[in-house]
Amino acid sequence: MIGQVECDLVVMKIILEKEGGFCTGSARVTDHQRLCSSGYVFSTSLPPYLASAAITAIDVLEENPDLITKLKKNITLLCKGLSGVMGVAYIQEVGKASLFFELG
Repeated sequence: MIGQVECDLVVMKIILEKEGGFCTGSARVTDHQRLCSSGYVFSTSLPPYLASAAITAIDVLEENPDLITKLKKNITLLCKGLSGVMGVAYIQEVGKASLFFELG
């Protein structure tokens, strides 16, 4: 699809739960975005401390893959424990790195 789409947008929040992302496209599109978005965007770069934290988190997960298994077990336990609580509903979003609970 590259070449058929005017602008590609990559957002890191969905995957890494961090700020940042980037946009690519033709020179015409990126020049327009750079000129017109300055009033809406303070910075398009990821702050260094968040980049460092994301890299460290990935390194820790690569060195300790059992943490993912433990996390999944804890998520299952949490959801099972909250399933009996009146007014709390777990909203599962496939592929998301976050858990969402509806209170009400």
